[in-house]
Amino acid sequence: MIDMNPDLDVSSHFIPEQQLIVSVIATAMRDACIKPYTPFGEKRLQMTFDCMTAHDFLWTEALESYLHYLDIEAAYFRKSLLNTMANDSEKTIGQFSSENRRAFRVNKRLWDAQQSGGLVKPLADPEADEWKSVDPAIDQKLRRSAIVAGTDSNAGTSYVTVSQDSEGV
Repeated sequence: MIDMNPDLDVSSHFIPEQQLIVSVIATAMRDACIKPYTPFGEKRLQMTFDCMTAHDFLWTEALESYLHYLDIEAAYFRKSLLNTMANDSEKTIGQFSSENRRAFRVNKRLWDAQQSGGLVKPLADPEADEWKSVDPAIDQKLRRSAIVAGTDSNAGTSYVTVSQDSEGV
């Protein structure tokens, strides 16, 4: 079982690069436990920005990339994290108090409600048609930049030919 203690003594287990990765994951775990708040004049709970980005990190491919360098399976890590946070006893588990774990559970439900299918969808490939839906004016911007580049306003400007060989000569 993974020790969910964010203050791990990793100095003897990991090389410095891995220690940095563990610190990033531990920070995300702590931030995922930030208590949600109710905005003034509203009745619904909301996550803080840090909490939302922490959950984005923990439940998407970003975490998988980090865990890869620690030789930890993402599914195993997430299951252990959920099991730890599901414990509603009063005892402290690692550095997570019962209040931390409760905030995590509430935030996870809020985060899940914001996602279609439970996980953040990856951004579209910039070459794909879906990418244009991100910025509807992209075609107009491309046409405008092509027109500006093709105008005669650059008369009198000297152009330099750039070699395409591997040495840049």
